[in-house]
Amino acid sequence: FRLTDEEKLDHILKGLEAVDKAIALKNDYMEALTYKNILLRMEANMEKDQDRVKALIAEADELRDRAEELRAQATGTAS
Repeated sequence: FRLTDEEKLDHILKGLEAVDKAIALKNDYMEALTYKNILLRMEANMEKDQDRVKALIAEADELRDRAEELRAQATGTAS
């Protein structure tokens, strides 16, 4: 609660940069996809432009769905 909005956004963007590097190394890295989903939603919560919010949430939804597919494949419950 002590971070400014600018500091929060900076941490979010640095986190996104880190997970993007992880995904670039292994595009089916389920945990990185999950973290990116969360970070994009955090960024969307800070965004004022509603079009940008919708785009961030849409990307987060795609990542969530992909991570769920990978989890299902890993556990043998893929349909």
